[in-house]
Amino acid sequence: MLSKPQFGWTDITIGDWTGKLSYIDDVPVVLLNAFYNVFSNQKPEVVCFDAEGINYWIVFDLFDTIIVTEDENCQYSVSHQDIDIKELSLELCNDIHTNLEEWAHWTAEYDYNGSVDSDHFNQCRKRLCYDVFNLLDILNNKNSECGCVFQYDDYDTHYATNISYDWEDEDWDEWIVCPWCNTEIYGIFNFEEN
Repeated sequence: MLSKPQFGWTDITIGDWTGKLSYIDDVPVVLLNAFYNVFSNQKPEVVCFDAEGINYWIVFDLFDTIIVTEDENCQYSVSHQDIDIKELSLELCNDIHTNLEEWAHWTAEYDYNGSVDSDHFNQCRKRLCYDVFNLLDILNNKNSECGCVFQYDDYDTHYATNISYDWEDEDWDEWIVCPWCNTEIYGIFNFEEN
């Protein structure tokens, strides 16, 4: 769905429609949130992108997508794509996974020397992983039998690679290790004792 971002631009592909998106918008986060909202609210979601002279309004629904394009001459075109939002969601998660570092740089702040602010970069990376996990959770049935928000066991196919406990704390805070950036993400699990 999204190409590897380079020089502040990424290509977006939805079915047989393609466009270019600018760093002006936080593209992956906007799309992750839109897809999550479509599934959680069961209603269409509209996102807008400013492509520096071209504007896109994309309407995501459960079963199809409509893209309205305004070109440099204020001319409008409409494209209707019969593509399942679940398929798009999985493509998006995979594209973010494949280019996680580049997407984290997409919105990271730079200092006066032109270097990326490492703290903000890490925050961007964590937020992307958290948003991907939330979307995958709702795609994988948010009402899992074990009661956890992001289910993980030996029989499931999931993106988490490890569940660990903080043995130094009496409360045993539960956390997972993100398979993409190795960040410990707390507060995701909500297990019930059997």
